[in-house]
Amino acid sequence: MPPLALPAVSLAAVPGRRRAALELAKEIERRGFAGIYCASFGDGMGLCEALAFATERIPFGTSIANIYSRHVSEYAASAAFIHEISGGRFRFGVGISHEPMNRRLDAKTGKPLSDMRGFVEGIHGVPRTGEQPPIVIAALRRGMVALAGEIGQGIVFANVARSHVVKSLEALPAGARRSDDFFIGNMIPTCISDDVKAAAAVNRRTLSGYVTLPNYRNYWKEAGYGEEMEASSRRSKRGTARAFPDCFRTPGSPTPRFSAARAASSKVSRRGGKLASAPPSWCLHPRSERCPRHSKNCSRYSPREVTDRNRLKRPNFDETSLKLRMNGQLNSRIRSRSVEFGT
Repeated sequence: MPPLALPAVSLAAVPGRRRAALELAKEIERRGFAGIYCASFGDGMGLCEALAFATERIPFGTSIANIYSRHVSEYAASAAFIHEISGGRFRFGVGISHEPMNRRLDAKTGKPLSDMRGFVEGIHGVPRTGEQPPIVIAALRRGMVALAGEIGQGIVFANVARSHVVKSLEALPAGARRSDDFFIGNMIPTCISDDVKAAAAVNRRTLSGYVTLPNYRNYWKEAGYGEEMEASSRRSKRGTARAFPDCFRTPGSPTPRFSAARAASSKVSRRGGKLASAPPSWCLHPRSERCPRHSKNCSRYSPREVTDRNRLKRPNFDETSLKLRMNGQLNSRIRSRSVEFGT
C-alpha cells in the first residue's frame, strides 16, 4: 500500500511571529507537505505575497479571502501580482464569510450568489492587472456549488458532512466534475491525539462556534441534520452553555455523530487527492453579546487566552505536537484541522 500523501498546512502570521511563520513555511516545503493555505485572519493575502518570495515549489493560496473586506480592484491587483511572481503556484480562495463577521467590518452582506458572481466578474474586468490566478469559491449549499462550477476554477467546502459531499458535488456542472483541473477541497477539523475521546471533545468545542452561524445551520439542515439543529436551538434558548456537543453525539458513543468532526480524514473522490489544513476559527460572537461558547464577553479574551483557558479545562488531554526544528532555534507547534483536496 503506497504511503499517504502529506497534508497541506494552514498558516497564519500573527504579530511578533511573522518572520518565524515564513521560516516555518520553508520547512513545510522542505518536508514535502502538499501545500500551504492561509486563513482569513492575520492578512492571508499579505502572507501569500510573502510566501511567493519565501518558497520555491509548494502550492499555496487563501482559504479564504472575504469578498466584502476589500475593493474588488485591490483584490485583482494583489491576486495577479502574487500569481505572476509565484510562477502560477497561487490559488485565490474567496468566500462571502458570515454576517456576524461582516457586521464587525461594517460591511453589508448582500445576496450571496449575485454578490459572488459580481465579484468574480469584477476581478476579471479590472484593467491593467495581468493574468489572474485560479479562483476557488467557498461553498456550503448546492446553489454556491453550482455557481463555483460555472464561474470558478475550484471549490472549497468547510466543516461539511462527508455523508453529504457526493450529493453536494452533484450540483457541479458535468464539465467541472470531469475536469482534472477543477479544484475540490473539503476542510475537516482534525485534532492529533492518542486519546480519541479527548480529540472528539476538542472538535466539538471547535465546531460549537459554527453552529450559531445561519449559513452553517442551513447547510446542516440540508445535509440531513435538521433534528440536531432544532435541538441545538432549543438548548440555546434555554441558555444551555454546552448545547452543541450533546446534540451531535451518537447515543452511547464518545465520538460526535457529525462526520466532519471526526479526527481523521478520508478521500472525497474516486481519484483521491491531497490533504491540506487550516486552523480553527475563534469565537464569532459580537463583542457586545455574552458568548455561550466561553460564557463571557469575547472582548475580554484574545484567541491565545481562549486557547489557554480551554486547555486548562481539559487537563487529561495529551496534545500531540509536531515539532519542527530549524537552525536549532525555531520550535513550532502545529495543531491543524485537515482539508481534503480531491479532483
